[in-house]
Amino acid sequence: MKTTVKTLFVALLFMAPLLISAQDSTRKKLTPMEKEAKRKELKALKVKFITEKLSLTSTESAAFWPMYNKYDEKKTAFRKRQHEFKKANRAKKALTDAEIEKVVDAQILHKENMVRLDREFHNELKKTLPIKKVLAYYKAEKLFKKEVMNKMRKRKRKGTK
Repeated sequence: MKTTVKTLFVALLFMAPLLISAQDSTRKKLTPMEKEAKRKELKALKVKFITEKLSLTSTESAAFWPMYNKYDEKKTAFRKRQHEFKKANRAKKALTDAEIEKVVDAQILHKENMVRLDREFHNELKKTLPIKKVLAYYKAEKLFKKEVMNKMRKRKRKGTK
């Protein structure tokens, strides 16, 4: 009896990775069009969420959203370039010391560029909105990210995208 249980346990132990990978492969991969539709949907939800949390007047809204959209476009472009750079270097099997240095330097430069972009946006934000709404903006951004992450975790636990 003990031998049978041990054999079954060992068999399950070796099959667990296969079962897990089988579950992952059953998840539907999104097409580029579906990904873009999801991004647009998420952006619309974010706009609605921030607008509600900030209680923007029509004047504030007219000044805020074009500025925010410009900031968001720049931030997305930075992230995309960084992602492409990392992807290109991940594809290489072994990096030389010079390539490693280039990767690390690029990561630091990326962080510096993001901080510079955030600082510029923050300064423009202070010129556009009352300081209480600036604070409300940062809180709303943080809360929105938290809610999105929670929803993603719940979906992942359920096995859907």
